[in-house]
Amino acid sequence: MEEKKLIKRRFICGILMVIASGIFLLQALAVTGIYSSISDDAAGQGFLGIITSGYGLGLGIFYIVTRNRKPVKKRETILDIIVIVLAILTSFSASAAYSDLSLCGWVIAVLNIIAMPWGKGYKEYPWNAAEEKGKKEVVSTSTSVQGTDDPTAKLTQLKNMYEKNLISKEDYENKKSTLLDKIVK
Repeated sequence: MEEKKLIKRRFICGILMVIASGIFLLQALAVTGIYSSISDDAAGQGFLGIITSGYGLGLGIFYIVTRNRKPVKKRETILDIIVIVLAILTSFSASAAYSDLSLCGWVIAVLNIIAMPWGKGYKEYPWNAAEEKGKKEVVSTSTSVQGTDDPTAKLTQLKNMYEKNLISKEDYENKKSTLLDKIVK
């Protein structure tokens, strides 16, 4: 059975996003209730605050729930684009009626950026460890096939392993140069 590991950064950002969005949602509801009778702009800003903080609340819950799952890159990209658009909209829409509106959008955007994959991107997440374990088993069985002394067969097999992402580019280049040295001699 595959062990599911916790993505701590995603989990912590999800909790912080839920807390921050909840606070901003309460403020947006208050602004909408208080200022809606005074100004249509204030009501609109309060409504945008409700949408932004509601989205942040949902995104935080999504991050908490999916803390053990492999994210889908396309879905994550769409969520990131929505956060950025909402942050920009809230920045331009904030006024004296609801000055925390821009802060709401940017807090959610920053927490979203922290929760996103960094470094090697989606390859850094812990479920890749299980995939790497499977790849190592494949590599170990394929090395027994490499028992032949034919360097060209080994080069072909090495290229196939690299194309299937079983070995890194560095390993591929190092082994390739070693095998090519044997062929040239």
